[in-house]
Amino acid sequence: MRSEADERARLQRAIAAAQESQDAADRIESRLAASTARLVEIAGTAARVRRDLLLEPEPAASADAMVEKLRAESRAAADARRETQRDLQRRARAREGG
Repeated sequence: MRSEADERARLQRAIAAAQESQDAADRIESRLAASTARLVEIAGTAARVRRDLLLEPEPAASADAMVEKLRAESRAAADARRETQRDLQRRARAREGG
C-alpha cells in the first residue's frame, strides 16, 4: 500500500499537470481570439476596398470623359480667342474710319 506522502505527491503532480493543461488551453484560446480579431479586421478592410473599387467609375470611361471635356474646353477657348480677335479688329476699323 502506498504511503500518505506518496499519495499527496501524486495528487500534487496531478494538480500541477491539470493547471499546466489549463494554462496551455488559455494561451491557445487567447491566440485564437487574437487571430479571429485580425481576420475580422482583414475582412472589414477587404469589404471597404471592394466597395470603393465598385463605386469608382470605370477608368476607360472616365478617361474618355476627361478627354472629351478637354476637347470641349479647348474648342470653347479657341472660339473665345476668335471672337476676341474679331472684336479687336472691329474696334480698330471703327477708330480708323470714325
